[in-house]
Amino acid sequence: MKTIGIVGIAKNTGKTTTTNALIEYLYRTSTPFCVTSIGYDGEEIDNITALPKPRISLNKGTLVVTAADCIAPQAESYRILRQTEIPTVLGNIQICQTEKPVNAVVAGPKTGDDLQRVMEMLQDFVCDVLLVDGALNRVAPFVKVENLVIAVGPSANHNLDELAQEIKLIVDLTRVPVWQCKGAPCKGAPFPFPGKSAAGSQSVNVDPQKKAIWVHGPAYARTLRKKIEDFCRNTPVSALIIESALHLLSGSEYRDIQRFMQYLRKVGIDLYTQKQIRLSGLTINPAYPVPLKKGLNDYELRYVDEQLFKQKLRAWLDDETHIFNVKKESVQPLLEQAV
Repeated sequence: MKTIGIVGIAKNTGKTTTTNALIEYLYRTSTPFCVTSIGYDGEEIDNITALPKPRISLNKGTLVVTAADCIAPQAESYRILRQTEIPTVLGNIQICQTEKPVNAVVAGPKTGDDLQRVMEMLQDFVCDVLLVDGALNRVAPFVKVENLVIAVGPSANHNLDELAQEIKLIVDLTRVPVWQCKGAPCKGAPFPFPGKSAAGSQSVNVDPQKKAIWVHGPAYARTLRKKIEDFCRNTPVSALIIESALHLLSGSEYRDIQRFMQYLRKVGIDLYTQKQIRLSGLTINPAYPVPLKKGLNDYELRYVDEQLFKQKLRAWLDDETHIFNVKKESVQPLLEQAV
């Protein structure tokens, strides 16, 4: 089963549109698939801009992994295949099959371990592709997927030059090499780092022999830099290993990551990951919402020049990075790139 995560670098960058384009292609090729989400997706109206949102439209016979409360309002549209014990604020996760065409509301597993459990359960069903919808601020569970599609657009930053540099950083992080070593990955005594996340604290293990620091969980760039500076006063460090690039992206702002990467290069510390997630490509959305009046929840869509946007991206990205407008181009290469 291929696993593909679809994430947006911000709201309104075309993530759901990308998901729908992949769904439509899978239907055309008669490929059995399942869709789920890290978060809550499929609502009719954007809760910030009040603009209409694309729905996740599914045909009869499609597998869906979602929470019980998302199914209840359209109970006649679903057949529950398996009730799991995986909890969410919207009830336990259910593996369902659509009984008729439906605009699905999807709220799936919240953690990497829960997503892994779902993936294992799906082995009991006919499913060649799992699509996992998400966003960069909640992507840590995506470490369980093998492929990543990133939706980008000026909604994240209206300055296209700055936006292109931010996207370049994200692409570079997906290519951070995997740490290669034999035996147990973590040695030495735990060395706790306090983090900002309510979900838990940032922690590391130190391996003095390999001069390596292992970070577990979200990697907060600001906190991590300060703690590494403190630690390096007594012990030389040449390698920093994080769980995945997504753990750094989900825990830090772009400028903090940029400064952190510059710091690592300056002090000669190489960055590695425990797992590298394959970037299948970028999808672009030239539209972005603009408030009509300050202080009012009233927005309209505006557009940047699509060709100019692509030129800015190409100036920073290599030819290995595939860029698509899924409204105009086939998503077939995105699926062909997936492993």
